[in-house]
Amino acid sequence: MIFNSVVAGILVARWLGAEGFGRLAVINVAVATVVQIGSFGLPSSNTYFIAQDQSHFRAAAINSLIFGLGAGTLLALALTAIASFRPYWFGFVSPDLVRIAAISIPFQLITLIGLNILLAVGKIRDFNLLDLANQSFVLINAVLVLLLLKRGLETLVTFNTLASVLVASVITLLLVISAKSLTQSKWRADIALLRRMIAYGLKFHVSILAGAIIGIMIGQPSAGLVIGAATGALIAAALWWIDRRR
Repeated sequence: MIFNSVVAGILVARWLGAEGFGRLAVINVAVATVVQIGSFGLPSSNTYFIAQDQSHFRAAAINSLIFGLGAGTLLALALTAIASFRPYWFGFVSPDLVRIAAISIPFQLITLIGLNILLAVGKIRDFNLLDLANQSFVLINAVLVLLLLKRGLETLVTFNTLASVLVASVITLLLVISAKSLTQSKWRADIALLRRMIAYGLKFHVSILAGAIIGIMIGQPSAGLVIGAATGALIAAALWWIDRRR
């Protein structure tokens, strides 16, 4: 997976230059940050609740899919609105590129949550293969768009978004297939279970998120263009919340 990212980064820097590489980095950081914030700890809570009792599988899965599509769509619209009304937050990145990338947010949420559901029911092989495939599209798309099609950054972002849709669709299909052999419960949402799962997930999510954002800013200075002054408020709120939970 590291190999895919490194080689893809080299290709982007070589064919699109430093400016193109920087734009792609800002886009990826913006989307990844939104996905992590919007997951509300469901990836870890799904693993916990389903591993405890597999009768929760269908309810947890349908809750997660609905949540991923609903919350993900709202987050995508929010990011699109920010790119339109506060374009300087993204520096030299075109709002059109942010809009294209934002489409992937619901599907990336489904992928993130769905992979952890597979992990909870012991589908380790499927988890590893899908995670590898998801990461491999970074390199596959770079080769296809830059080397074969000779296109630019907009096409690369579009292909990455389409890859997110494809991976999320495959994961959803696999969850449906897995449910047939795991439990006989009905496919229906359970709001009470969803509340419990979010409450459990948030216990760990806020502290992890604060550390992740600090890591992103240290490792990718261009992230400051996206996160900006809101980072201080977010981290302060996270530390306050953690202190209250002790």
